[in-house]
Amino acid sequence: MEEFRLLGPLEVVVDGEPLQLGGPKQRAIVAVLAAQLPAVVSSDTLMEAVWGDDAAERTAQHLQTYVSNLRRTLDPAFGRRVIVTRRPGYVLDADPASVDLNSFRARAAHARELVEQHRDQDAITVFEEAEGFWRGDLLADLQFEPVMALVDRSPLEERLSLIEERVACQLRLGLHAQLIGELEALVGAQPLRERRWSQLMVALYRSGRQAEALNAYGRARELLRDELGLDPSADLQQLERRILDQDPELDLDLGDSGRVAAPVEPPDDGPLEAARPVGAAGQHTPSGSWAALQSGSGLLVVEAAGGTVCVRAVSGTEVRTIHRSRVGGRVEVIVASTDGAVIGASVDGSFATADVGPTGALRWSGRRRPLPPVDHLVAVTPAGEPVTSGRNERTVAFAQRTVSLVDDRLEGCPDQLAALDEPWTGLDAGTSGRGELLVATAGAGPSTLHLLLRTGRRIEHRRVDTGVHLDAVAVARPVDRRGPPSVVCGTAEGAIWWWTWDAAEVAG
Repeated sequence: MEEFRLLGPLEVVVDGEPLQLGGPKQRAIVAVLAAQLPAVVSSDTLMEAVWGDDAAERTAQHLQTYVSNLRRTLDPAFGRRVIVTRRPGYVLDADPASVDLNSFRARAAHARELVEQHRDQDAITVFEEAEGFWRGDLLADLQFEPVMALVDRSPLEERLSLIEERVACQLRLGLHAQLIGELEALVGAQPLRERRWSQLMVALYRSGRQAEALNAYGRARELLRDELGLDPSADLQQLERRILDQDPELDLDLGDSGRVAAPVEPPDDGPLEAARPVGAAGQHTPSGSWAALQSGSGLLVVEAAGGTVCVRAVSGTEVRTIHRSRVGGRVEVIVASTDGAVIGASVDGSFATADVGPTGALRWSGRRRPLPPVDHLVAVTPAGEPVTSGRNERTVAFAQRTVSLVDDRLEGCPDQLAALDEPWTGLDAGTSGRGELLVATAGAGPSTLHLLLRTGRRIEHRRVDTGVHLDAVAVARPVDRRGPPSVVCGTAEGAIWWWTWDAAEVAG
């Protein structure tokens, strides 16, 4: 079986085995060819996907080198020439159905046909099959590569709409009580989508939680006014009035479809939970860019939602808001200093800082400075100075050396990691009362966490085979000097999972 997977980190899988595609430039070529299958993609388009604005400085021979490298990997696995030369460029010799994006769209269309036939239970099953093709963000491992400028982003909206259509089916079948937790997570992930707020309000009201349904409306109204300067839509305002009036028809008008279905008994075994990464201590879904801190009371996540920055204490699945502040602009990136004393943020292209209190409260400085237009904010020093670099680079200090992640290579890394021959995807370092901690992630598919703890001259190496692909990794900064640092990871699904040093296995 042949598969080209775009809905998450790029993967090419043959008979269940993912192939090693090499660095981001070669992966970009595969991504464009698969996304446009069965069309021929011109050499000019592929060169733009690989080099972006620098494509004019390259020649067709440069592109042919990468194509030849890919052929040496793909052709033996597929048993044929996979990337075929065809004027004015190249085309994949593959079935369009082998691309997960096409399969996702086919299942989504079938689910909608079932909805039209009033077969909601069958539609839910097919909707869930379609959702299952998504392993994370579209081309999650190429997010900061030139190829993303050429990628059609419409599948992202299709995914969000499909989830809402599946929830509408579940509401019509009387599964409101089972949906509340998921809907809370959904409005947290995309708080400006009013349909999700209306579905949450209906689910709460039909579960006998009228006050909470009205509170949800208030949260939506406040957020829309803060972020967009707008009031909720007429439909959402009308739903609030119906809940206030305890409209007797609301119990039958199940949300947003206008269709009525007889309630059915919920399944005995309840909803299935998402797969949990191996050894993970807990989960949180942030609303945007995030940084991690560690206090004596547990893990703190600093996250951005538009122009608002929140500090949340998370433990397992419990989340408590510690601090909330408006920054006066849209926050693009949040970073924390190595000692956890300073938070830096990119706000509408300028650099802002906040001092961090021992409980995680932030005190923002009124001083702003412009950031270099071509660089990306990657860190902030304990003195509050920004550290910028190209988007493909990540540099940290560890054991009196500079360690850098450039494309998928580690440069300047300690001996414990230097001998490992695998693509590196994430890097961070921090300090605590125990010493310095460096974490790096490796693997084109499921990620392996490598943790190095330096105390004095001794460096200890531990690892975690997570079972999921991580698109970000961070060492939680100890804001009050108590407790060891935690390793915090953002999965491709957008959720943060975290591991502790003590839970990791000693590397062999």
